[in-house]
Amino acid sequence: EDGSYTIPEGNLFAPGTARTRPEIYLMGLRNPFRFSVDRELGLIYLADYAPDARAASPARGPVGTGKWTVVREPGNYGWPYCASPSQPYVAYDFQSGVSGATFDCQHPQNRSPRNTGVVELPAVLEPTLAYSYGSTPRWPALSSGGVAPMAGPAYRFVSDASPYAWPERFAGAPLFYEWARDF
Repeated sequence: EDGSYTIPEGNLFAPGTARTRPEIYLMGLRNPFRFSVDRELGLIYLADYAPDARAASPARGPVGTGKWTVVREPGNYGWPYCASPSQPYVAYDFQSGVSGATFDCQHPQNRSPRNTGVVELPAVLEPTLAYSYGSTPRWPALSSGGVAPMAGPAYRFVSDASPYAWPERFAGAPLFYEWARDF
């Protein structure tokens, strides 16, 4: 009622860590378009959109990579330095148009002149599922097309809910859906 709030333990930065905010649980998300909090299991199902780069560029970085992940702990998912731990972007000077070195996804550093926080950032975490515009051998059912991941809640089976309910074997499975591919 007085407008105050509490911060739970276990976020990314411990209270009192210089140049951080203890409220931060996740960082390095570019465009977390859809997410769902599973309070029963203490998980977050999260979809994060990537830049629209349809091809990798040696001067700029990897192809646009959509991500869907089951968040189990606080962490850094890389943006704007890495699409994943193995997909660094390239430092780029927008004024001169000159590319620099690729970023280090295990030891990312925020050296922006506008940075008001820490320079040394946590290592980049691997998302549960990452994919791009083409078909992915690891996820063949996704086929190819646009990149628009969505994260829904986990399915909760109720035996007498409907004759059209999904089978009980799906109980607890988090929903992933792909808006651009009708998947």
